[in-house]
Amino acid sequence: YRKMYMGDQVLGYTCTMCSKFYKMWSNYLKHKCEPPQFKCPLCPFAAFKAFILHAHQAEQHFKVTSPNT
Repeated sequence: YRKMYMGDQVLGYTCTMCSKFYKMWSNYLKHKCEPPQFKCPLCPFAAFKAFILHAHQAEQHFKVTSPNT
């Protein structure tokens, strides 16, 4: 990363690999340059964490509907 300054004040952080700019250090730390590794087999969705993919599948593909009465 590269810190961006104006005088003594830090303006933000730039990724040296993809040039994305973040004002907050915590957002920069969440940043990923590589593509997500967990891909949904049922649609184009992809995630960086397995539990996000499982939540997506449960919500989008395995919805349980109640029968009409």
